[in-house]
Amino acid sequence: MKQKRAIVTMVLAAVFSIGFLGNFSTTQDAAAKRTVKVVKVKKVASKPYRATKGYMYNSAKLTKKIHNLKNPCL
Repeated sequence: MKQKRAIVTMVLAAVFSIGFLGNFSTTQDAAAKRTVKVVKVKKVASKPYRATKGYMYNSAKLTKKIHNLKNPCL
């Protein structure tokens, strides 16, 4: 009786662990498929501005960083 109960317990533990680990892989895939959406574009007056932190991107889609703004020049 004890041996049968131990086998059932191991089988249930294996099933739950497989289900638990399978849940993590779908979460990582969903996070990797995020996209960026431009919500608003605002025109501003052209006056000098010096950025001290952040990144400069190659387009409004924010796909590729081209410069770290904490560095003094391009």
